[in-house]
Amino acid sequence: MNVVVIVCDTLRMDDFACLGNPVIKTPVFDGLKEESTFFSNYYAEGLPTVPVRTAYFTGRYTLPERPWGPLRLTDVPIAEILWDQGYSSALVTDTYHLHRPKFGFGRGFDYVQWVRGKEDDPWIAPETVATKLDVDKYYIDPPDGNVAQPWGAREMLALYMRNRSPWGAEHGWKREEDHFEAQVVQGSINWLEKQLALGRKDRLFLWCDIFAPHDPIDPPPPYDHMYGEPPAGCKDLIMPLVRSVDGYLSDEQLEHVRRVRWGFITFVDAWVGRLIQFLRDNDMLDNTLLVWTTDHGDFYGEHGIIEKCRPWPYDILSHIPLLVRHPEGLTRGKTIDAFTQTPDLMPTLLEALNVPVPQHVQGESLLPLIRGEIEKRRDFAISGWHGGTQSIRNERWSFIKGTDGVMLREATMELYDRQVDPGETNNIFNEHPDVAEMLNRQLQDRLAELTNS
Repeated sequence: MNVVVIVCDTLRMDDFACLGNPVIKTPVFDGLKEESTFFSNYYAEGLPTVPVRTAYFTGRYTLPERPWGPLRLTDVPIAEILWDQGYSSALVTDTYHLHRPKFGFGRGFDYVQWVRGKEDDPWIAPETVATKLDVDKYYIDPPDGNVAQPWGAREMLALYMRNRSPWGAEHGWKREEDHFEAQVVQGSINWLEKQLALGRKDRLFLWCDIFAPHDPIDPPPPYDHMYGEPPAGCKDLIMPLVRSVDGYLSDEQLEHVRRVRWGFITFVDAWVGRLIQFLRDNDMLDNTLLVWTTDHGDFYGEHGIIEKCRPWPYDILSHIPLLVRHPEGLTRGKTIDAFTQTPDLMPTLLEALNVPVPQHVQGESLLPLIRGEIEKRRDFAISGWHGGTQSIRNERWSFIKGTDGVMLREATMELYDRQVDPGETNNIFNEHPDVAEMLNRQLQDRLAELTNS
């Protein structure tokens, strides 16, 4: 059996037509969901980008003791385990953080392709671009002048604009194939083609890691305005500032940013479809465990903020989609509501390949849930930022806790009734302090358990 994992950075649970978005078109994801098991209560435990990848690669929780940082020398990533089992493997990605010096996320892969140029990747030097970059076309200055450097600063936007213009002009890209996301998908297909040419059609492991729809929100035409032209006075904000929305973006501008982002998602959906179609056309799909997921969501006006400007693990940030298509047809059209977490993915992949799961792995395989052998793995899910805010959710309640002086919207502790308030907008901590105390105790006990295992 083969394994293909597709990770698209920053996908929300409402980013797909089949999950309730009435506007967006995501035919590839929607079609794959009909062939897959969808996990409706899948949560990222340690946020954001790099801690989630660490959990994916190692099967261990990061929230208790691991901040954003490189893989440790003692880590045993899944690519090394499969290398030892004779699998051919590849990592193809434009997620720059995985490529940062000393981060080591390419460890164990036979082949690694870094598609350079996303976010703050210092790829193209300023002196190589002769054309003046029109940063103002895509930028709105904050009224208070407060910019959380470097994220969203003019300099970072200019860096990205240089990176997408390696031929010395702002509009250096000529086709949608030139975009970073398309390069990642095509690089993945190229690697698979090479394996087929070498006579390999089995025991392949591909990790296709696409940074979109994380900003820069930069889809090509016609995707950029497929959900509406910008209203008068509104701009296509490639990198919205990391901050509160109030006083920064008008309602019309914020709605336009959402719609451009939806176009970006539709663009990514189409390109992921090319990879899936390649597997079908070459009779590989029905010998491949196919996974499509993300690392976290993002805020676009919810809770009064845009992007991950504050480490608040509200549901919209930590609750993420997961599709698993099993080649034996076990997964067709199934939805599992049991609480599952990002460290569960690694042991799931190993069990599917009949590879022993190392004892140090803390996640638990999801295959028994898929097969119907068990109904749940746990009674709750945890999520948060190491050294910052923490949260725990069960079927009824959400409890969120600020730590080390980190305030939430209005307090250091918040409690929500998920059944009547899924958007977590009405803090009822004062009405149910006993419930909050019980959940906090469960949360701290779970963190202590993980720290000691």
